[in-house]
Amino acid sequence: MTEYQMGLFGDPPEPAPVYKPMPKKNRVDTGRTGWELVDHACRLCLGRIVVRRQRGVTVEARCCECGHHAFGDIADVCCCGADCGTAGRVLECFRNPDITPSVPQEVLVRERVVAERRGERRQAKPVGSKDF
Repeated sequence: MTEYQMGLFGDPPEPAPVYKPMPKKNRVDTGRTGWELVDHACRLCLGRIVVRRQRGVTVEARCCECGHHAFGDIADVCCCGADCGTAGRVLECFRNPDITPSVPQEVLVRERVVAERRGERRQAKPVGSKDF
């Protein structure tokens, strides 16, 4: 019976067994990386945009606030890509140079100076009535 019992009080404990560390597994690079913060704002809610890049090319852009996303170019989600009719793309995102408690956003949107594109003016259609 003593050969199966551990020596708790008198016998010194046996040294712990030495375990060899598991060999490191080499990860196969799939080319996908995690999300990366960029200095752009969502055109729907002005939330912060994150992008996922694959081999240096943006493959997906997503808003952290509302979840609006697009595969491909960041301009599909960002305010910079918003088309404003004949004025073109007049909005641009920029990093806030002076973050204060009153303006805590890291990325802001402003209007940039763009020459208006002149298109064909529509002809007026006179409205008439025989009674007048």
